[in-house]
Amino acid sequence: MTEITGRRWDIACLDALDRQRQVRVWSSPGRVVMISPPAETSCLTIDEATKLRDSLERAIEEAGALAGRTRTARAW
Repeated sequence: MTEITGRRWDIACLDALDRQRQVRVWSSPGRVVMISPPAETSCLTIDEATKLRDSLERAIEEAGALAGRTRTARAW
């Protein structure tokens, strides 16, 4: 199992039944971990999706730094 040593971000969202849930993002050395509500769909607003994207980008940068790598330019 990968040890979680980096930072964590929680992004609020709703599930398919409009219940409050969250998507969690962690960075660890050389890895990004994303946990969504178990066996559910996450319905994100534009703002929530933007927060998720930003959190993933930060986690990628930190995971690379923890692993001693530098980030290359975006492919998209």
